[in-house]
Amino acid sequence: MNDNIQEYVREALIRSTNDLNQFSSDSDIQGYLSQYDSNQAEGVLNNIKGIAHELYYQDIENTDGDSIFADIHEAVNHPGSDVILTDFETGHEIEVQLKATASPDYVMDAMEKYPDTPIIATDEVAFELGLDSSGISNQTLTTEVGDALSDYGLDGLERGTGEYVAMTYAAEQGVSETDALNDFWDGLGDVGNAALTGGFYAMLQFFKDNPSKQKKVVDVALAAGIADGFIDFGAGGLESGFDLNPLFVASLASWISIRGIQSSNQKISNISSSFAYTTTKALEVVEYGSYAAIGFELVDLISGVDVIESVAGALEAVDVFNIFDGADFIDGLTSFGIGLLASRGVKALMDKFNEADRQKIIDLQKAVATRELFRSMLKSDLPVPLLAGPYTELR
Repeated sequence: MNDNIQEYVREALIRSTNDLNQFSSDSDIQGYLSQYDSNQAEGVLNNIKGIAHELYYQDIENTDGDSIFADIHEAVNHPGSDVILTDFETGHEIEVQLKATASPDYVMDAMEKYPDTPIIATDEVAFELGLDSSGISNQTLTTEVGDALSDYGLDGLERGTGEYVAMTYAAEQGVSETDALNDFWDGLGDVGNAALTGGFYAMLQFFKDNPSKQKKVVDVALAAGIADGFIDFGAGGLESGFDLNPLFVASLASWISIRGIQSSNQKISNISSSFAYTTTKALEVVEYGSYAAIGFELVDLISGVDVIESVAGALEAVDVFNIFDGADFIDGLTSFGIGLLASRGVKALMDKFNEADRQKIIDLQKAVATRELFRSMLKSDLPVPLLAGPYTELR
């Protein structure tokens, strides 16, 4: 255990509130902590742990013998950074954030919010994300701060030290893993919807000469698109609103076009024909946009450069009515593009099967025609030499 941890915790408590000061006694601190019940203990711990981490790091940095010294901001809630690092040999200064956590997502959120401010984190998450480490273990720090707060009488931390750290670490990791699992299911849902969209386009093409079956395909696809819009299959519940998805958009456009074109009202039929033409042209534009979105996703995945965030910001900048989220829009385009690519793949397979089926039908028709010719020739008592040709063809 660090010999100074009790002092770090005491200083962290004083910095965290105006109710305490440098002259506060241990009894004053105990009285202050008595206002928190066991349900609030973890929140107090996380807050004090973060401040204690800054004090601990400052102590390490200022006693390691190099030319760099650390100064903590006077205000605990200083925006964007926690510590100023100064190299007294060069005069160079840099502000950094300090994070004491086991959750990579928490750190990554901070990186996105303040992309120009370096982050120094506790050992575990620093190693996982490839960041500079403060040289302090989050597990150890949680243990020591928890024990110190318990000594000051904070209720709710009376669990054993090892058990408490294990439970806290598991809880923090659980948040990260749950978020990752939700992202996985959300992604799986996007892929599923894309595959359904692709299959829908392929089925429309497959039944292009059979309007009644084509109409049934559209009805089923529209019902599936509506269901996917209202149900969050990944979370196993309902969406907070209607989640616009590629299958719904594609099937609704087809439903309106088919119903209108088949209408006995000539005006409605003409309007629907125009709608179908306009929709086709609009989908062509969306198609190219969706391929670009897939490209952005691939660049992000391969290079780690956050292209999507830049493009999303540009889209939101021109959205004067503030009606959509740029990142969600790009995700939707990506799903739609995957659907289109899937549809082309399925359609290619169906075309291949269709070509084979057509050849079988031609061969069958030819065989039937030859058989009928041979039968009619037999009935007409023609000379045997004349029957040789059709007979050989049947063989």
